[in-house]
Amino acid sequence: MRACDHGHESTVLVLYGFEPSAARIRNFDGESCLDLVAPHERLSAELARLLRVAKKQQQLLLQQQQAETKVEFVKPDQVNT
Repeated sequence: MRACDHGHESTVLVLYGFEPSAARIRNFDGESCLDLVAPHERLSAELARLLRVAKKQQQLLLQQQQAETKVEFVKPDQVNT
């Protein structure tokens, strides 16, 4: 939070690399790192981009898992033995 608030770009990016979900944690005032970094335009844009990429990757992974675990149900008389 402090790195986001002070605009320490390298620190924010390294910490995001270790734990991306930390960017969504909110402080006592209800602000996330993305809210705190808003005055620092370049860092704010980069963090927002990283969050979008992570969300897209998560959605793709979820779709892939759903496709792999899709089970078809058949009636007993439809089973070919």
